[in-house]
Formats: sequence, structure tokens, C-alpha cells
Amino acid sequence: MKKRTLSLILSAVLCMALALAGCSSQKESGEEGGKEEKEKISLAYFGPHQDNEYQISLREAVEAAAKESGVDVKVYIADNDPAKQISQVEQAIAEGVDGIVIDPVSFEGITAAVTAAKEASIPFVTVHELVATQDECTAFVGSDLKTGGKLKMEQVMKDFPDGAQMGLLYGPLGQNAQIDITDGYKEVLAGNEDKYVTVFDGVGNWNAEDALDLVSNWLSTGKKIDALVCNNDGMAIGALQAVKSAGKQDEILIYGLDAQQDVLKEIKDGNIRATIFNDYQGEADTAVELCIKAINGEEVEKEIMIDPKVVTEENVDEYIK
Repeated sequence: MKKRTLSLILSAVLCMALALAGCSSQKESGEEGGKEEKEKISLAYFGPHQDNEYQISLREAVEAAAKESGVDVKVYIADNDPAKQISQVEQAIAEGVDGIVIDPVSFEGITAAVTAAKEASIPFVTVHELVATQDECTAFVGSDLKTGGKLKMEQVMKDFPDGAQMGLLYGPLGQNAQIDITDGYKEVLAGNEDKYVTVFDGVGNWNAEDALDLVSNWLSTGKKIDALVCNNDGMAIGALQAVKSAGKQDEILIYGLDAQQDVLKEIKDGNIRATIFNDYQGEADTAVELCIKAINGEEVEKEIMIDPKVVTEENVDEYIK
């Protein structure tokens, strides 16, 4: 009887030991699985809008760069609303994102997003556009837009060596891209304003519809215009529509910036004179690379600028996909 009781006790102890070992094994397995999941880096990309080809291409390039690097990326589009972009950044931080790549809606309007990321110790890489508190960001990657503006105005002067009457179309005033591109114009025009006269200027808001309305109004005045110089390609397309409607495509040369595929085709057909190639793929690849390095605790450069290039009918085939 005693032997039977002792055997039962030993069996119970053995079962308890096996059960505890199983629980311990499950716990360790769960911890390891959680660690593996946590080690999968997650990025968030924040774009200002998807209203033109450049922004679409930049977003797609970021997604491709993240996939190539083996990291997850979630995309947020702010519809040109700074408050919405701030809310989106705060949402991503709350969801535990590891790093942020952002093309800011506004130079001064998303400071709260920068602050939130800094307080959460999350790398914050701006791409294509700067912010007012750039010193508090991890890094900036962009095309040298001021140089792009200079190259474009130099092309205008080359095409019109004796001078020109110009209409200038701007992006939203105060945005970093608008400022830099226009400052590039000013540097080239300095001292030549008597030959290269701005007869019209106005805000086309980066899109074809606003540019179409703006240029149509200018042309309706009957005032001579030799060149329409646009801060981006979206507005160049709108300008072209207005010029065609007025039957003046043989009288006015149009200049854009971004090297969108639709503009490149118009250049090839002789309808738009020139654009500036901004390397969205280079911007995306570099921004994702810097963000991942920062997440891993590596030192990164604070600013990387990618050189633009002039595209005309002579070299357009190099850029058409």
C-alpha cells in the first residue's frame, strides 16, 4: 500500500514537472517569436498629396525601396492638409512605427509632428521638402531645387538670347520648393531684368487646372508672352492646354520641372520646350536607407542633395520610360 502511494506521488510530481517544462518552453517560444516580430522594421511614409505624377512616383519609389530593403511601410496621404498630416504622424507613432519618411505638406505647419517624433525617439527623415524645424529632424534628402530653377532660367536665356517677355507660374507661396525654385530664377535674372521681363506671375498651386485658368486669363489680355516658366510640370501641362486653346503654341515656349512622363512626351513632340529632371527614385532610395540606418543606431548625414538635369528635345529619349 505504501509502495503504491509513493508511486502515485512520484507520478504526480513527474507530471507537474513536465507541465511546468512545457509552460516554460511555450513562454520562451512566445518571447522569441515576439522578438522576431519586433525586429522586423516598420516605416511610415507621409506624402502631401497625389495630385501629380511626381508625387505618385515618389510614393511608389518609397514603397519599392522599403520592399527591397526588407522592411514594412505604411503610406499616409495628407490631401494638402497640415493638420491631417500631423494627425497621421501621431497615429503612426501611437501604433509603434520605427521610423518616418515624410514629404511635408508645409514648411512651417507640421512642427507638432516633428516634436512628436522627437519625443518618441523615432527617426524623422524629410524628403523632397524641408521643414522649419529641420535641425530637429534626423536628415533631409532632396533634389537641389534652387539649382533646378537656375538651370531652367539659363535655358530660357539660351533660347531667347535677345530677351523675352515671361509669365511665371508658382507653387503655393511660402512652400520650400516654390521658394527655392524661384530663388534660382532670381539668381540667373539678376542684372538682366530689363531684357527678361516678368509681364505676368501668379500661383498655379502645382496643378494643371489652376495653371490653365491662370494662363487663359493672361492670354485674354492680348499682352505678348514669349515664355511660360512653371515651378513644376503639373502647371506646365495646364499652361500648354491654355496656349493650345488660344492657338499660340508656335509663339510661346513652355518650361516645367520634374520630368513627368506626360511632359517628356510633349517635349518629344515639340509642345513643351524643357523640364528639369528631379530624381525621385534617388530621393526615395536614399531617404529609406538613411531612416533604416538611424533606426539601427547608425550615424547618418544630415543633408543629401541630388543634382538635377535639364531635359530638352535633344536628350529627352534618355528619360522616357
